[in-house]
Amino acid sequence: MENNDIHKELQDLNSPLAKMEKKNPFEVPVNYFEEMPQSVQSYIYDRKKMPSVFALPNFWIRWTPAFTLVLVFFGIVAYMLSPKNASVQNPLANTQNPVIQQQISTTEYLLDNVDEDLLVETYQQKQQNVTITKAVSVENTQKKNTDIEEYILDNYDESALIEEL
Repeated sequence: MENNDIHKELQDLNSPLAKMEKKNPFEVPVNYFEEMPQSVQSYIYDRKKMPSVFALPNFWIRWTPAFTLVLVFFGIVAYMLSPKNASVQNPLANTQNPVIQQQISTTEYLLDNVDEDLLVETYQQKQQNVTITKAVSVENTQKKNTDIEEYILDNYDESALIEEL
């Protein structure tokens, strides 16, 4: 009875649901549930017949990727642990040219005998000179600005300047 009330209410509202038939739109194929266990069993049986990738008969085909990774790993370790070649680090170290040899020995001497305190002191003096130069530059700019203001005020009428602005 309740379904009739709902159906009548839908008709009163002119709903398209009231015009639809009461029919199940879904259908199961004939003998679906009787044939399903057989189809699942045949699918499983067919899968068991298929050869697995890991069941390849040849030993080398299965283990080649593992051997490759092991060899790459040992190659990287050997490279990291090997002593560095001096000619690779400094290609000019083995040269026979006396001018280049003199230049290399002079450079090495200077690098070995650098006085770090002298470098720090020189750097600090340069920084102080830069700050003094900046301060003098600011003072000169301010002095120029005041000179320009005085010149304008001395040579022009203030009322004319106010009107211009």
